[in-house]
Amino acid sequence: PAVVSFSHDIVPVFNSYCNTSGCHSGGSPAGNLNLESSKAYAQLIKPSRGYIDTIHPDYSLLYAQMNSTSPSMPPTGKLDSCKINLVLKWIQQKAKNN
Repeated sequence: PAVVSFSHDIVPVFNSYCNTSGCHSGGSPAGNLNLESSKAYAQLIKPSRGYIDTIHPDYSLLYAQMNSTSPSMPPTGKLDSCKINLVLKWIQQKAKNN
């Protein structure tokens, strides 16, 4: 899409691959990062956590982790490049809560 929507484009990726049981959900989420739809934006945008860097999007921890192979995120295997690029584009568009 020309404009990436957090609620329509990014949250579904998190719901399908990230906030599954034992990962980024519940009371003790992996990495202390809860990506459930009601909490994801506030968790990602928190200052000083580094998950989102709109000035240098390639340095955003969220993007870096999605590109990492050690350990792979999600653990079931790296996301396809379309989904990863969608997240990067959202960050490049200033990571709005839209």
